[in-house]
Amino acid sequence: SAMLGYFNQQLFEGADLALAFAPVNLASAANAGQWLNTRGYHRFAVCLLRGAGTAADVSTITVLQGTTSSGGTIKTLATGRRRYKTDMTSAAGDTWVIDDTTSPANTYATPAAKGDKKLMIAMDYESQALDDANGFQWIQPSVDHAANAVIGVCFVLFYATRHTQLT
Repeated sequence: SAMLGYFNQQLFEGADLALAFAPVNLASAANAGQWLNTRGYHRFAVCLLRGAGTAADVSTITVLQGTTSSGGTIKTLATGRRRYKTDMTSAAGDTWVIDDTTSPANTYATPAAKGDKKLMIAMDYESQALDDANGFQWIQPSVDHAANAVIGVCFVLFYATRHTQLT
């Protein structure tokens, strides 16, 4: 059965990780990620890992879609309905909670007054959300300029490959 294939599949036969931007002090500048191609996967998750900083600092993730590896024609990509974040009730910040939305937008802000907690966010998308009919198959996740020093990294987990095995 098809399901049995997933049990025998190694991680990178059905998924891929791509770095949008390497660990950086988010206060140094706005952090535009590199353009990443979604073509080989049915789904992807834009992930932000952020260290503990100043409580008042909020990070905003923006996701754009483009037509080429350098962006080309660019427009916004509304967030998926399902988002996951760490609960941020403790400094450890290691318990995931679902943060669903009924009002998709192309930005997602971390919770107010919680910037002093470690944070992980995953915004889940279906690749079909991109305007593929008009050639949009590239995405660019970006994170805004933080007011105070805090380390952050952004990557994309591509999964549900469109092919039985990546080559």
